[in-house]
Amino acid sequence: MTSKASLISDMNDSKWQRIFDFLADTFLIEYGQVKLLSDSNHYHIALDTMDEHRQYTEDYISGPIKLSEIEYLMIPLPKSCKENEFCEQLDSIGRFKYKIEESNVYIYGYHVIKKVNVRETF
Repeated sequence: MTSKASLISDMNDSKWQRIFDFLADTFLIEYGQVKLLSDSNHYHIALDTMDEHRQYTEDYISGPIKLSEIEYLMIPLPKSCKENEFCEQLDSIGRFKYKIEESNVYIYGYHVIKKVNVRETF
């Protein structure tokens, strides 16, 4: 038997676009960093989607990135507001999993569900 954890998606393309619009319109934040499911690197992205392919980020330093591949988005906490003010405003536009740590905001596209024991047979 082995233990495995599964990732469950918390986001979809529309929710990511709502987050991008909120950050740009409310706090004038145009860029962020994302960590993808496929590797441990952080990629710089523009917080916008391609007009013709709204399931991808705008072409920027890292090139287009598929929104469904984003494990989390990281931005600095805007200097124009306090942590609780930011949280209240983010909560007002939808339900998202996020945390604020060391003046950075992490908005998650996925969460890990409890590890379960799996019997593997070959």
